[in-house]
Formats: sequence, C-alpha cells, structure tokens
Amino acid sequence: MNVFIPLRDWLVENLNIDKDDIYLGIDDKKEYFISTKKRIYFYDFCIRSKKIIIEYHGIGFHANPNWEIDKLKSWKSVFTNESYKTNIEKTKVKNNKAIKKGFKLLEIWGDNEAVNNLNLCKQFIKNNL
Repeated sequence: MNVFIPLRDWLVENLNIDKDDIYLGIDDKKEYFISTKKRIYFYDFCIRSKKIIIEYHGIGFHANPNWEIDKLKSWKSVFTNESYKTNIEKTKVKNNKAIKKGFKLLEIWGDNEAVNNLNLCKQFIKNNL
C-alpha cells in the first residue's frame, strides 16, 4: 500500500482520474478481477477506463523471472511451497488474461524500493494514457 495509496492520490490530484475508476482493495473497494470459466483472477491496482493494471509481487509469494538461476532454484512460495517454475507460469497465465482483455500491465517487485516502484508506476501510466 506504500506504493498504491500515493499512486492513487497522485492520479486523482494530478491526472484528474476519478477515484471510483481506480480499483484497489482498500476503503470498501474491491480489487479488479477477470473471470473465466475456470477461475477468477484478481489484480492489485487497476484504472479501469484506461485499461491499466499494476501487479505488486512480494518476493515471498512471487518468483521474479529476472533473478539469477541459482536464486530462482532456491525459491519456494512461503505458503504453498510451489516452485519458481510453477509460480512464474501461473503468473504468466494470469497476466495474459488481462493482456488479452486489452489491458496494459506493469509488474513491480517487493524487493525494489517503494519510491522506485512509485516512479515506475507513474511513468508507466503516463506512457499508457
């Protein structure tokens, strides 16, 4: 939330995005989701009218495909114990559902500083409006 709350506020104050158009799982608001016949996929941050999704990946729950192979091989999900290969594949499937629906998608990572993630998000949104 230390990225998404300041991002939401910046969008409302600087880009005149309606707060009701921003989906974020706080303040009695639900995360945006895409439903298929088999699953429901929830997305961390969405500007629905602009077709923009930002996914935050905590490194205990998501393996980063950009890590070195040794780090990936030693990674296991903290709750499910799933391997990096399974985790990365599931994330790709989820992301592709949004992309196929016409969304532009950015992934940010928990091992990156919040201020850097916030700046990445702002730039991504500016580039995709």
